[in-house]
Amino acid sequence: MELVYCMHCGQKIAADVQFCPHCGGWRTQPDVAAPHSATAATPAASPAVPPASTAAVPLPPGVARWSWGAFWLNWIWAIFNRVWIGLLALIPLVNIVMAFVLGFKGREWAWKSGRWQSVEHFEQVQRKWNLAGWIVIAVALVLGIGLGAMEDHMKRTPKDRPVATRDRDFSDPTPAAEPPAKPTRSESPYPMPRMRFEATDLMAQLMRLKIDPVWTKHFTDYLTDPPRFWQECLTSETATAQTQGGMKAADAQRYALNTCRSLTAHHYDCLNDKPLDQATMCLYGYINDVAMNGD
Repeated sequence: MELVYCMHCGQKIAADVQFCPHCGGWRTQPDVAAPHSATAATPAASPAVPPASTAAVPLPPGVARWSWGAFWLNWIWAIFNRVWIGLLALIPLVNIVMAFVLGFKGREWAWKSGRWQSVEHFEQVQRKWNLAGWIVIAVALVLGIGLGAMEDHMKRTPKDRPVATRDRDFSDPTPAAEPPAKPTRSESPYPMPRMRFEATDLMAQLMRLKIDPVWTKHFTDYLTDPPRFWQECLTSETATAQTQGGMKAADAQRYALNTCRSLTAHHYDCLNDKPLDQATMCLYGYINDVAMNGD
């Protein structure tokens, strides 16, 4: 392999490299006196060239530019690239400033450490550092978003208590998640409404309106004892149809059946999934309508 002398530091380097691996300077032209010649081995034939300082060596084109690897990985990048000033990034607050300093000057300082075989070797290593920096930041960002979403989910749905029984504002007269009132008997000849409140709350509201206690019992039976309510409705309406309407027994029974169906359907519409105030006023309006127009 043909050797030449570096014009900056005087070290022997290969003739086919562009930059000196020892100081980073431009190489010289091949020495006419080959080192394997016996006469060229004397000190007079190869005068020593005094080494130049690292600061005076010009940087190869493209070396001095921004480094994402040094910016993102700062002190880690500094250790592996022998840029010891980068260890200042371990100091709190200083690390913020040092990240930008390394981003601007890191490549230049790394090149001057003199551990590179060529500019191509230097660029190849720095590209890997850039890629590693972006990968680390992307992974950290994804993990941060994931952990934040998990923490928010855990706060919204605590594990130590069911979702349906989370803290509720009991001052609200119309809570959205109130279970429906259940009749004392499961069998019901008519559809039961899904209520947002207890039957006792409805009765208390009607009593505050000073309605006749007969109506309070009427709605209580409708909600808590459907078979009894239904049978009393059929019996009462059949008797009314026969005595006041002069209907025959079969016609009176059909009339009572239709009337009771209409009555329970009206109560269902008033109560099903309605707020307490709205349900109360609906039933109160029915009571007033009956009082003014009759059954």
